[in-house]
Amino acid sequence: MNDRIRPFLPLLLLLTAFSVVFVGYHYGTGDGGYYVYQIKRQVDPSFLAHDWFATYVWYPHAFFIKGMARLSSLLPLPAAFFAIHLIERFLMLLAVFLIARRLSDDSLASLLGVLIVVVTNFKYGWPLGGNDLLYTTVIPHTLGLAAALYALLAFLEEKRRLAAALLGLTTFLHLLLGMNLAAILFAYWIFHRKGRDWKSILVCGVLYAALAWTTIFPVLAHQWSHLTESRLSDTLYIDIIGRFRSPHHYIPSSWPPQDFLTFLIYLAFSWLGFETMGAPDFRGKVRFLALACFLFAVLGTLFVEVVPVAFVMKLQLFRMTVFIKFFGCLYMALLLAERLRNGLALDRLASIAVLLELRNAPFLALTGAFLAFRSYRSSGKASSLCVAASLPLLSAALVYFQRPMWIRDAHVFAATLLLLIAGSVATYAVWEAIRRLSIGTAKTRWLVAAGAGAAITLLVPFAALERVTARGELSADRLIDVLSHRVEFGIPVESDWDRLCEWVRTHTPEDAVFIIPPQNEDFRLRAERAVVADLKSNAFEESQTIEWWERIRRLLNLDSPPRLRPGYSDFIDARYRTLEPAQIRSLARDYGAAYAVTPAGMDMDFPEVFSNPGFHLYRLPGGG
Repeated sequence: MNDRIRPFLPLLLLLTAFSVVFVGYHYGTGDGGYYVYQIKRQVDPSFLAHDWFATYVWYPHAFFIKGMARLSSLLPLPAAFFAIHLIERFLMLLAVFLIARRLSDDSLASLLGVLIVVVTNFKYGWPLGGNDLLYTTVIPHTLGLAAALYALLAFLEEKRRLAAALLGLTTFLHLLLGMNLAAILFAYWIFHRKGRDWKSILVCGVLYAALAWTTIFPVLAHQWSHLTESRLSDTLYIDIIGRFRSPHHYIPSSWPPQDFLTFLIYLAFSWLGFETMGAPDFRGKVRFLALACFLFAVLGTLFVEVVPVAFVMKLQLFRMTVFIKFFGCLYMALLLAERLRNGLALDRLASIAVLLELRNAPFLALTGAFLAFRSYRSSGKASSLCVAASLPLLSAALVYFQRPMWIRDAHVFAATLLLLIAGSVATYAVWEAIRRLSIGTAKTRWLVAAGAGAAITLLVPFAALERVTARGELSADRLIDVLSHRVEFGIPVESDWDRLCEWVRTHTPEDAVFIIPPQNEDFRLRAERAVVADLKSNAFEESQTIEWWERIRRLLNLDSPPRLRPGYSDFIDARYRTLEPAQIRSLARDYGAAYAVTPAGMDMDFPEVFSNPGFHLYRLPGGG
C-alpha cells in the first residue's frame, strides 16, 4: 500500500466505525428487506412459495442474492450482511480519501472530506435524487457505488483501461448506476479532443462490455421487446410506477421545495471551493461530470413529466446526482481546510462552526455567505460575490418552507445555536492555546481542539437531556442502550406492528397468504408469510406491473393511479379502510388469502385470532 496512505489507515478505520454508528446499521432496512427474504428463498425454495412476487428474481439482482445465499452457509445471514457492510463502508471511505488526495495533496482536506461525506449523508443534506452515499445496510446500490468511486479515481488519474474495467464491475453490481456513469465517462473520452485516442477507447469499450454483458445486454434486449410488444402505454406506466408507487425516485415535481433549496445551498457552498481550491488539472473532468449529471436530470424530468417515455423513466437518471453530492462534499472540505490553515480568526471560527453544524442547511448558508464574501474581498472573483449574495436568499427561503418545524422547535434551535457558538469558541481557543505553547504537531493540535469542541457541543446537551427528561444519570448502560438502537444486527420487536408480525410468524401456517395494509412493506421480512400485495413489490416486468396494479387497485378501491407525493401513507391508510367485508372475501377467493390484517378501528365480521392496540388479525372463511 502507498506509504502516503498507510499512516492514515487507523484514522480511516476509526471513521468507518464512526460512520456505522452515526449513519446507523439496521439489518433488513428498506430495500435490504427485499433481499433478505429473496436470499432465504434461494436457500429454501419452499420459503414464501405462495407469494406471487417473491417467487420472481430480477436477473440483475441475482448475483447478489446467490452470493449472499452462499455466504450464509458459512455465516448466519445477519452476520454475513454486517461483514459485507463493514468491508463496503471501509472501501467507500477509502475511495473518498484517495479521490480527495488526488484533487488536492492535503491530508487534512482529505480527512475532512471523509467526515463531511459521513455527516451530511442519509436524511441530512443533499436530499435530491432519492439516493444516499451511505446506507444503513448493504444492497447492490452501495456495492455498485463503491466500485463507481474507484472507477472515478482511475478516470481522474487517466488510467482508462482500469476505469473501464471498474465501470464494468459497477454495472455488474448495479445496472443503472454503472451504465449511466459509463455513458458519461466514455462521452468524455470521445469528445475531449486533447485526450481522444480511438484505439484506447475501443479497447476500453471491449473491456467494459466483457465485464458488463451478463447484466446489460439481457436487460436491454428485454426492454427492446417491451418497446415493440407493450400492452401498457408510456403514460399509464409512468402514472402507475412513477407517480403512484415511487414518486420519490422518478417525479421531481412531487418533491418538496425544501429538498431543492437544501441541495442548492450545499451546491453553492461547494462551488466556492471548486472555484478557488484544488488541483486545476482535474477541474475540467469534474466540471464535465457535474454538467453531464445535470443534463441527465433535465432529460429525466423532460421525458418523464412533459413527454412521457417509460424507457427514460426506467433509467432513473436522477440517480446521477449522487456524484454531484460526492464531489460537492470534497470541495467543501478543500475550502474549509484552507480556511482553517490560512484564514484569519473569524474565518477559522466560521469554518469550525460549519464542521460542527454540517446538517443545518440554513446556518450553513449564512456561514457560507460570510466565507464567500471574504473570498471575494481577497480574490475579487465575481462568482464568490454571487455565492455570497445567493446563499442568504436560499437560507431565508428554506426557513420559510420549514417554518412549522422552526416554530415548533424554537427552543431547541436556540439552545443548539448557543451550544454551536460555545463549541466553536472552545475549539478555536484550545487550538490557539496549544499553538502558542508550541505543543505537539499541527495534527495533534487539531485533534485535541476538535475533541474539546465536540465535548461541549455533543456531551453537554446529552447530559442536559438526561436531567430534563428525568431518565437517570448518564451511564454506561444508557450509552449502550442508545448505541444498540443505532446498530441493530437483528429485527427488533418494538411496535404493535412488530408484535403482530411476530405472532403471525409463530402461530400461522407457513404457506398462508395474507391481506395486509399495503404501506406496511416489511411483512414478508418480519412475519415470513406471503401477501396479496404491498407497495414494496417491485414491478420489474410489464406483466408484473399489470398484475401489481390490479391487486393494489382492489386493495385500495382505486379506479386510476393517483398522483401522490413522497410520504403518502395517510392516503394509503384511508383508502385501505374503505374495504368492505365482501371485497375482502372476493380478494381472499381470488388470491388464496387465509388471513386479513386491519388497522385499529377497521373492524370486520370475521373470526378474530389476534389483536393489539394497533391492529386486528382475522381468519377468513374459505380462504387459502
